[in-house]
Amino acid sequence: SPLPGPPAGLALGKFDALHVGHAALAARVRALGHAPWLLSFSGMAEVLGWQRRLPLVAPEHRLEVLRSWGNVQERVLPFEAVRELTPEEF
Repeated sequence: SPLPGPPAGLALGKFDALHVGHAALAARVRALGHAPWLLSFSGMAEVLGWQRRLPLVAPEHRLEVLRSWGNVQERVLPFEAVRELTPEEF
């Protein structure tokens, strides 16, 4: 059955840098009558062999930034858990 509340607008990405473009995307989703959500992935650098770097927005400030954009919701999945999934499984 459908979830209660407005339809969701979902953006998938790494989102280590929350910036004005992401804020504009959230505003556009809200203008369309949807609740903005981010689906982000943790541990990509370790899994893909990239050099690890600090996020541009400190983890302790993420919620504050997302709230300032109108209470954008976020879920974070471990990249290792989803990288081998087919689109249908995901």
